[in-house]
Amino acid sequence: MNKKFCFNKKILFFILFAILLLLFILIMSKLVLIKTSYRSSASEISNTNDKSGSYIIGGTSVLDPKKWPFTVILFDIFDKKNFEPLTYSFCSGSLISPKWVLTAAHCVFERKNNVSELGVVIGLNNIATWQNKDIYILKKIIIHENFNSTTLENDIALLELESPVKSFNTIKTISLNDDLSLENIKSKTQKYQYGVILGYGLTEENGPKVNSLYQGVIPIRSKEVADKYKIKNTQIAAGYVYGGVCPTHGDSGGPFISWNGTRWLQIGITSWGFGSACINGTSLQLYTRISSYLDWIKEKTSQVICNVSCHKVFIGPNQGLFFGIPLTEKELKEFNCRWNGVGETLYETFTKCLQPTP
Repeated sequence: MNKKFCFNKKILFFILFAILLLLFILIMSKLVLIKTSYRSSASEISNTNDKSGSYIIGGTSVLDPKKWPFTVILFDIFDKKNFEPLTYSFCSGSLISPKWVLTAAHCVFERKNNVSELGVVIGLNNIATWQNKDIYILKKIIIHENFNSTTLENDIALLELESPVKSFNTIKTISLNDDLSLENIKSKTQKYQYGVILGYGLTEENGPKVNSLYQGVIPIRSKEVADKYKIKNTQIAAGYVYGGVCPTHGDSGGPFISWNGTRWLQIGITSWGFGSACINGTSLQLYTRISSYLDWIKEKTSQVICNVSCHKVFIGPNQGLFFGIPLTEKELKEFNCRWNGVGETLYETFTKCLQPTP
């Protein structure tokens, strides 16, 4: 009897242990699912590991080398002696005068003491085609005094070129917007103002590096959305409700431009966006609002400009050298279709909205 009782006791203990172990596994699995779900929701607005923008997801390659001749590529670890960029581009920018490039502060914040190791290439739609004459050395980096590297407020910087751009056959300067109506955040019942983002880099999350300039057409979001996420007046909120087109690592510092009926003007600087959230169905992006910093730009550039008539910053609608043409009918149809969200999923929407090439 004692041996049988001992045997049964061991079996009972084993069964209880197995039950407790199973309960523990089930509880931990539930916690993991809750945590994963929380992270998925939180990533829509606060994925701090994917804040800075660097490539345009869902954009299209720019084939015409003269379409956006003011775009700038920033290279790191620049070999000045051999005139060679030793790495891929790390950020984008825009040429706003013969001697000044505009970009995001977070692009150059950790590089501000290594000016001699940086170089830029201007006006190329394909990095692979660059030549020595396309490379410009930097003389100075000016970062906004109140730039916050954590919140990315005041995310704006100026790069002074060692020598001014002289050839304007393939390179043009973009005017900076001073008309607040052009960047007006409208309600959903009104026609949305659209803009175009430009940048170099990847075209898919964790994808391979590419050498082409990409563009993406996106809507400016409503005031209600901006207020919901407590977005500053010095920032512009943009992006499709359903996601699909957005900048992430590499497009940072690139221009956000808008058509004013006569020419393209730069209204913003790519500050941050969420690449993973873009793919998963939301892509709220923030751009530094240029009109909030016109006085700062004028002040910083006037301190070192020696020839105002040659090197002036082109602020306003009638001063920059670049005019351009408005979006094509095909591009506008795709934009309006994507904004209206005709499909039940992101993939279905973008598939249905693709317009045939004329």
